[in-house]
Amino acid sequence: MGKQKHFFTFFMGSGMNMILSLITTPLITRLVAPEVYGNWSLFILFGNIYLIMATLGFDQGFGRFFYTHDEEEYKTHVLRVAAKLPLGISLATALILLAVYVTVGKKYFILPIFAVYMFAFVIERFTTLTLRLKMKSTAYAIIINIQKLTYTVLAVGAICLTNINHLAVLCGCTVISHLVTSFLAMRRERNMWSLKIFFGPIHKEYLDDCSERSMIKYSWPLIFSSLCYWVFLGADKVMIKMFSTATELGYYASATSILNVFAIVTTTFNLIWGPMALEQYEKGDGDHSFYVKATDYISIVMFGFVGTVVFAKDAIIYFLGSDYRAAVVLLPMLSLHPLMYSISESTVYGINFKKKTQYHLYFTAFCSVLNIMLNYILINKCGALGAAIATGITYTVFFILRTYFSMKCFPVKYNLYKIAIMTVLYYIFAIYNTTHFIDWVSCLMYAVLAGTGIYLYKDALRELIGFGLDYAKSILKKGKKKEAPAEEER
Repeated sequence: MGKQKHFFTFFMGSGMNMILSLITTPLITRLVAPEVYGNWSLFILFGNIYLIMATLGFDQGFGRFFYTHDEEEYKTHVLRVAAKLPLGISLATALILLAVYVTVGKKYFILPIFAVYMFAFVIERFTTLTLRLKMKSTAYAIIINIQKLTYTVLAVGAICLTNINHLAVLCGCTVISHLVTSFLAMRRERNMWSLKIFFGPIHKEYLDDCSERSMIKYSWPLIFSSLCYWVFLGADKVMIKMFSTATELGYYASATSILNVFAIVTTTFNLIWGPMALEQYEKGDGDHSFYVKATDYISIVMFGFVGTVVFAKDAIIYFLGSDYRAAVVLLPMLSLHPLMYSISESTVYGINFKKKTQYHLYFTAFCSVLNIMLNYILINKCGALGAAIATGITYTVFFILRTYFSMKCFPVKYNLYKIAIMTVLYYIFAIYNTTHFIDWVSCLMYAVLAGTGIYLYKDALRELIGFGLDYAKSILKKGKKKEAPAEEER
């Protein structure tokens, strides 16, 4: 029940975050112009690219080495090895950027905001990662929701009550929300974040298991593969800016924001699933059913959620405001991004188990080139819709390559035929809904997709429902236990 608890706590927290995101995006898009929203999306993109360069892949190494020993001293040692250099790099870079701002004057108002963002983002990466690796799923769920609330309240308030530049407001509120998240996560695990951890004596007895040298050896291929990943993740936005218009970029960014609701599910699943998968592998019991079931679970959940969003796209886009209605045609093909990426995250871990991280570089570099080529061809012909099509195709190839190389390292008999059937049906569904508003054909296609998914994944659905009921019962039992002492006191 322990692992089930983490899954369902995570999904409940993500569910609340999804609701907040569905409220946030329409609020912001109704208050700012598409051009501003598009430029804010580039701010976020460049922040993510910087995070990869500053962390040096050590954040992923942190997760890989975290479970080698159970002692708390070892885990703090791994944190020190993983976080000390990235934090130093981010602080130095932020100071250099602030110095540039002071030198060139106040013309580039975004520079000091981005400088603070760089440092805050790296801190948040390691503080929240610590919560995830220690399976503090409830604390993590609460903190990510506080982050979303902080951003929303501050952004809406500043836009409505002040005359501050809207781009500065969105970027500034993003930075503040990350600082709040970092503080809360650090406060929650304050024993691991004391200064003596970073500046005190080194635990030499653990250097054979985790040192800066071993961390670099494991992590360096991940730097390049992560950079390639963000190249093909961000190529669409940059190339729309280059070959189309800022308005088209705003449409594309708003559609992406809607689908980022599912990125929340994806990210949180990965953060809970990743540590559990590594922990299961370290046991070495040879039982692969755990990995197969996890893939089935995330597959049916994502096909169901994303398919429903595409089916209801005309209603969802309405809430963005009249300036963003053109984004409706982008959702179907863009939805392949969270869908394919989420499923691939459950099948890719064989590469990490065997520490063959160079494979990440191979397939990510290939997909980056493919994505740039497709974007160049399709954006010139179809604008933002071309970028959406390129993204959908690239992420499908990305899933195939990740799964292939993972199974090459760590053979697992995933139910790939089920994923293949659902993917073909989903492509037909997405292509039709790209060119049509909801009609009886859309309804029929949605029914076929849902019926096929229920039939293929009936065992996984039955188990998920059972887990949910068991978790609900455990919550009710805890509530009754708390009520009993209160009644005795009376």
